[in-house]
Amino acid sequence: MRFLPLTLLVVALALVPRTALTQPAAPSTETGEGAEGGEGTADGGAGEADATAEPEEAPPPEPELTPYQVHMNNGVRLFKAGLWDGAIAEFQAAYDAEPKASPLINLALTHKKLANPVKAIDVLETALAKHRDTMPADQIAAAEREIREMKALLAYVKVNVRPSLEQVELFVDDVLRPEFRPGDELVLPPGMRRFRVRAEGFAETDERVQITSGRNNPPVTLDLVPTHGEVIITARHTDAWIEVDSVKKAKGLHRQMLSPGVHVVRVIRGDQIDSIQIVVTAGERYAVTQDEDGELESDATAPLEQPKDSPFGVEVPQYLRGFYALGGVALLTPLATVRHIETSDPDFGAGIDVRLGYRVTDWAGFEGVAQYSDLRIAGTLQVADRTSEFQGREMTMVLESLRLGALLRVMVPGDGWVRFAGTIGGGAVIEKLEWRDEPEGGRRGTEGPAIYVDESGVGPFGQLDLGVELEFQNILIDVMAQLIVQGTKHFDLDNDQNVFETRPILIMGPAIRGGYSLW
Repeated sequence: MRFLPLTLLVVALALVPRTALTQPAAPSTETGEGAEGGEGTADGGAGEADATAEPEEAPPPEPELTPYQVHMNNGVRLFKAGLWDGAIAEFQAAYDAEPKASPLINLALTHKKLANPVKAIDVLETALAKHRDTMPADQIAAAEREIREMKALLAYVKVNVRPSLEQVELFVDDVLRPEFRPGDELVLPPGMRRFRVRAEGFAETDERVQITSGRNNPPVTLDLVPTHGEVIITARHTDAWIEVDSVKKAKGLHRQMLSPGVHVVRVIRGDQIDSIQIVVTAGERYAVTQDEDGELESDATAPLEQPKDSPFGVEVPQYLRGFYALGGVALLTPLATVRHIETSDPDFGAGIDVRLGYRVTDWAGFEGVAQYSDLRIAGTLQVADRTSEFQGREMTMVLESLRLGALLRVMVPGDGWVRFAGTIGGGAVIEKLEWRDEPEGGRRGTEGPAIYVDESGVGPFGQLDLGVELEFQNILIDVMAQLIVQGTKHFDLDNDQNVFETRPILIMGPAIRGGYSLW
């Protein structure tokens, strides 16, 4: 074989006797150095022992191997075992310990075994460039001949990436090419090669191409498919926080690849908060800037399409759809005339409610509500029978209600953190009515034992809420005026006479709620 002299650099190491461990496992030019020491007496003889003679001294220990020799020996063993990665590491460590031609030639042989002629050529050329003066003539000739032969088998191919990008990562056969730039010509072994390229904001592209030796290979073109759009946000002040979709990103300047769709950009500096809604398209580049007045401007503020079912003419971004939950309290006052009770003080009551809903558009959602309320109407009892023992007594009527219903939620669209909102709907109410006597001499409103209890009844109710809603990082706060209309036809009391005269009860009052949204 024409590359026999180089091959012998490794094979010769396998022929070194185990007693010659002091010799480095290196090319033949070095394995011949050193002598094999034999066991013997202190004066070098091996005569028979004399019973009257002094005891013989132990033979001197073999010299300790240098790091260079250790790594070379280990590299040869790994090479012979076919453990190429380990052999490469050991030969490289030997060269780092003592830079000379022998470990480089062994490195080249290992890369050739791995079918990587490009790396083998590079290593051989390094050996000739740096250590030619210490290499035998036959070794130099063999290395040069091997370089020529391997270069004749190399394949040259140009790799293009579309669209043109500054920063891409190219992998050839799953090996990263860190110095690659789009349009570079690669030198590769011939055969079926796998080209894989990736870049921020694009889907990874993978292609397998058969290439042959020489420079006649057609260019390999890898087309990247965009998945995100690039947005560069510049605040007027370098200490202003930049926030994207309610997440703080950086101060002053921020670049981010965003998914297609609608995003909210905010710039925060002290108490000043400026925001803008942008529409991002995959593969496009946008800029968001802030003028002297703090207003944000962008070339990404494309008008949204007007859906047919939206009276406000605003298309709902996907991120504005989702579940939400609210809970709150209300101060309620019944607006009703109750037969048989003369009232002088204002009526009062309170309620608590829980709501779970889903926002389906930018302006509407549906929610279910469960509300419990306790209303009190206190006064002097006036009955038809003037001789009744209850005539003129201080009484309190207690109306407990559990309302279960469904509501339509309506919101005025906008990108601000305050908006008008309201709900309208109805359902069924479970009611319980009872009369309570006030102890004689007790404070007005102090309740005693119930003296008349009506069985629970079920009736309809309707509800309307109007007010404002505050939203900050998905936290919701509602301040509403609440109006409830509640039926009373099922109440038949006091000789079959309805104390509400079958008229519905109007209940109203302020309510405050807090909750969280997932849109």
